[in-house]
Amino acid sequence: MIHFDSGKHFKLHKTTEILSNIRKYLNAYYDSEYATSHPNCSFSVKNMPGFAAAIPQQDNTKDCGVYMLENAERMMRCTPVIDNEFVKRKGMITKSFFGKNGYDKSAIEKKRDDILQLIQTLRRAETEID
Repeated sequence: MIHFDSGKHFKLHKTTEILSNIRKYLNAYYDSEYATSHPNCSFSVKNMPGFAAAIPQQDNTKDCGVYMLENAERMMRCTPVIDNEFVKRKGMITKSFFGKNGYDKSAIEKKRDDILQLIQTLRRAETEID
């Protein structure tokens, strides 16, 4: 599992707690749906490791959604091979957007402007329909 936290320095989220809660949920769901037909399975740190990816950091507490969209788009455009080496290196591989300087903050500014333009376009279109 990979935790993308663009606001690590704000210390709002604990990666270990988030990953632990996901494993607890998966274990509870597995127990309720599959335990009788497929016994002896559990999700643990050993068989489902996770880490907080090194990604560009935001300067405020308002842009987390914009960073999330940018990271998701970049992950979909250039999906890394996720294997043991990727996990061991915590995502620090070549040809990746991972890393504190994985992309320039101007990408976030552009994303924010694109979202604003989309909202304004939709608002105008809605006004024309009424």
